[in-house]
Amino acid sequence: MKRPRPRRLTPEERARRKAAQQQRRWDRMTRVDPVVTARAVRRSRVILACATAGFVVAVAVAVWLAARPDVVELTWGIGFGGRFSGTVRDVRVARGDLVPVAVLLAGLPVVLAAIGVVRTPPATRPGAAPARWLSGASGVAAAGALGAAPNVVGCYLLSYHGADEDLMLIPELWPQLSVYAAVFIAAWWSSRRRRPRFRRTLSGTKVPV
Repeated sequence: MKRPRPRRLTPEERARRKAAQQQRRWDRMTRVDPVVTARAVRRSRVILACATAGFVVAVAVAVWLAARPDVVELTWGIGFGGRFSGTVRDVRVARGDLVPVAVLLAGLPVVLAAIGVVRTPPATRPGAAPARWLSGASGVAAAGALGAAPNVVGCYLLSYHGADEDLMLIPELWPQLSVYAAVFIAAWWSSRRRRPRFRRTLSGTKVPV
């Protein structure tokens, strides 16, 4: 018995099927996952809270130092180091500029973190943009919060106590070193989560967890 030949599709039917296939792909790409979206929202808010805490600490230290009668000016600096070379920029900050510098440096991560929270949808309603990971603004804010506040506080306090140049390199290079450390820790944690986990039974054999 001969198998019937498939019906030839009309151009309109072919176009309709192609459009439906593309729509299914788009729906899979933009599908909102409530669990993933809630996790992304929570992480963006944690970054905002950490950046705000760093801002408060940096400004409080700057206000305290600016109120000290024995402070005339302090040193703030930032360093960049490579494999065989590096550079350090020292800036002498006058007493009246201690607080504005701290507000500027520690406040930028707060602004970026707030933008990241706004760009991450707080609700998983149909049609909302899905959040599978942190927004770019939240990622930059996390790195900035990790480096800005410790850099400002460390430079101000060490300069106030008259630390030598070698000791001042620690807070000056901290933003760069902290970002490197964060990247390595994130890579290690990601590979650890993807690695299959095993446990040993009483007989000594390994079984997946």
